[in-house]
Amino acid sequence: MHTPDIAVSNRRGSLVLSVAFVVFAASIGFALMTHTVHFLRIQGARSRLARDRGRLGFALTERFHRFRERILAEDFSAWPDPEVSFFNETLFPPERNDTVETTIRFHFHTERLAEFSRHRFRAAVGAHTTTAPHEVRSEAVFDLYNGCIPLSRFPLILRRQNETDPGDYLRERNIRYEGQIPPVVIEESGGFDVSAFLANALKLRGGNLTWRSLREKLNMPVSDEPIEAGVYPIRTAEELTAVFVQGDLDRLVLGIQDGWQEVCLVFRGTPFQLRYRPGGGELLCWDASIPRDCPFAEHIIVNGDLWSLEKGEAPDAFLEEANLTLSVSGDVHISDTLTQENLSLRPFGRTRFILICGRHALSAAGTEDNRVRVAVDGDARIEGTLLIDGRLENLAESLVIRGGLSAKDIENAGDMTIHSASPETPIDDYFLSPAMQRVMTFAVESIEESFTDGS
Repeated sequence: MHTPDIAVSNRRGSLVLSVAFVVFAASIGFALMTHTVHFLRIQGARSRLARDRGRLGFALTERFHRFRERILAEDFSAWPDPEVSFFNETLFPPERNDTVETTIRFHFHTERLAEFSRHRFRAAVGAHTTTAPHEVRSEAVFDLYNGCIPLSRFPLILRRQNETDPGDYLRERNIRYEGQIPPVVIEESGGFDVSAFLANALKLRGGNLTWRSLREKLNMPVSDEPIEAGVYPIRTAEELTAVFVQGDLDRLVLGIQDGWQEVCLVFRGTPFQLRYRPGGGELLCWDASIPRDCPFAEHIIVNGDLWSLEKGEAPDAFLEEANLTLSVSGDVHISDTLTQENLSLRPFGRTRFILICGRHALSAAGTEDNRVRVAVDGDARIEGTLLIDGRLENLAESLVIRGGLSAKDIENAGDMTIHSASPETPIDDYFLSPAMQRVMTFAVESIEESFTDGS
């Protein structure tokens, strides 16, 4: 028998298994320990990254806010060529707090527009850590205007003879202003030239608004006498240039239906209907001599008072493709809410309606300022730009204006809120401010995070 050999073999096998188990267990333990070390390192890196993000985000936001507030409040009249003398790293140097540094760098290009220049800036505001390759950046785009700025580009501008603080003026009248660009008060300078605007809109010979030139446009006997009261389509060979109303207009009803912009002018009890597709060259006019394929330039001119400006049966008054300009030489009474299709769905949408209220060369003699009176039962909303050579009067319980407002004065008997919104087609050649330099637009375009190699 070989029993002792078998026993020895069994003991050897057990020893080998024991050693193998110990080695295996040690390997597992070492692997777990290594994994734990890596895990702790990863967790530590993540914690540091989270802390860095928090510190960088706070530093970027704080620097960005201070920069924005400063340039919007700055009086650039004290700076010759501010695009160079003000916007530079000397006035906006790098700032360091502990291990976080913030910087601002500028790039701009200049464009000449009518009576003013526009310097379009890109400001790159960055925050980075000095101990790790981690950075966050934000880019803002803003426009610095220099010259006689069109009133239609201001979200809120008051033209007054005496100097007034805009904030105090609005608070005293229970008016809330919600817009990035601060409201402005300027001295009245006589830059509200309706005559030149209408002469251009009507495409009058010589660019002068006179009865003689208007009669020539209407193929009437030429004289300096006013034309008879009535509603006149004014056209060229290419388009229906405008609808001209001589005398007070009872009602102007604006509405939409099935993609048509509808206009109904009620003059001395008689309705004059006009329907058109904006930009589509399709027109239905009360005057059958005007062909259906005649484009409409979307100008309505009332040489007198407008006793009721209202909307039709649809919820909105304007199509989102419209670009309607209404000019009234007398007073305007707004008796309905006037909104634009789908504008409420677009936080940064542009408005498509401009109301101009001011006297011109063909107006009846008078020295009183014009009035635009909002007399709507309950809540009222107007979406568009209001250029008034006089005052805005609100008699509604609540009035919201989404667009822009230029006036000499505001009288408010209820609550009023002004949300700034730019017109789709600003009027750049007429209705100008005195020469000034101001930041007129400001928008955040991007926010990014990056890691560098530290080289």
